Amino acid sequence: MRYWEEMDIAETAAAMGCSEGSVKTHCSRATHTLAAALGAKGIKL
Repeated sequence: MRYWEEMDIAETAAAMGCSEGSVKTHCSRATHTLAAALGAKGIKL
């Protein structure tokens, strides 16, 4: 939601029913996981 729907952190937190800190943690973990998966396929960011 944060990136695809172009929502800010507060909007995403409200939509997910969680804290802004939780949104930041989820986004950070997701981007690191995606970067690792792409790196495993030889795609460098």
